[in-house]
Amino acid sequence: MVFMISFFQSCLGKKATAHTLLVFTHGQSKLQNKGLSTILNQIDRNHPFSQFIGDMRETYLAVDNKATDPYVRERQRRALLQQICSITARNDKPFTDADIPYYMYWCFPGDGVCVTEDSQSVAVSQLKAGDRVLTVDSTGSLLYEDLFLWSHAISQTQATFVSITTEQGKVLRLSPGHFLHVETVTNLMTAQDVRPMDSVFVVCPDLGMMRKERVLSVERVVGRGLYCPHTTGGSLVVDGVLVSCYTNLLPPTIAHQALAPVRFLYHTLPDSYFRFLLPYDQESGMPKLLMYLRRLLCQGKEIKSGLHLCVARLQKLISMEQVELPPVLL
Repeated sequence: MVFMISFFQSCLGKKATAHTLLVFTHGQSKLQNKGLSTILNQIDRNHPFSQFIGDMRETYLAVDNKATDPYVRERQRRALLQQICSITARNDKPFTDADIPYYMYWCFPGDGVCVTEDSQSVAVSQLKAGDRVLTVDSTGSLLYEDLFLWSHAISQTQATFVSITTEQGKVLRLSPGHFLHVETVTNLMTAQDVRPMDSVFVVCPDLGMMRKERVLSVERVVGRGLYCPHTTGGSLVVDGVLVSCYTNLLPPTIAHQALAPVRFLYHTLPDSYFRFLLPYDQESGMPKLLMYLRRLLCQGKEIKSGLHLCVARLQKLISMEQVELPPVLL
């Protein structure tokens, strides 16, 4: 249960808890005539499950999903709707994709490993702006590039990552929406779309070469720390596998072009001036400028999604033969 709570919050963030209804099934057989509240109150208040229930503001329900009595089924339906109405009433607005913390999709765990120009294996959390890290160019040649920006860097949190294991035992962990190179050096795919038998690129700096390896397994794991470093070329090697610096927030080519002014400032200005112009939000570990741009993008996507839904419903209405549209006055 503790793992499931951690997994839930790492996927959606703690804000989602206030929008959640917890339903206990098989209520008739498991409760054995005891009230659900009575059973839950017997759990230690310091236990993560009790804290989770408290954060939900005690919106939970026990149902007998095997009930055949129409009266019981109707009573359970009404109780469920009542709880849903309660959740809706206490929240100012619905929970949408824009409310899911951006770092849940676009980072590496803090113990991911990169290789620096002096051939040292360094944890992602220990890298610094200005470090030169191993990457690969579009022709497949190995080189080292400057790490000039962190789009996210925070240590004291947990998140869900996609764990990709290759046939030779390389294990790469990255967020679901992060891109990596699959099949060809120029082809990018998000981690959540990678499947067993796909080919990724494993880099061997000691041999000065890169090779393809088949993916053996793909699973979800929980890791600590959220870091997203950016090189000047847009790619890097993490845990021995070639990955992109970019995510599905924007198409990688557009994201790379959007950061061109930032790369120009990095190469032109002294480091102190560059950091002054690009301050970080301490709580999120993200540059304030990128936070503002992301907020605009998410709002735009939400508006676009709403428009698409309205258009789809209108098209469905028009296609229904039994509906006669009123005349339009010109």
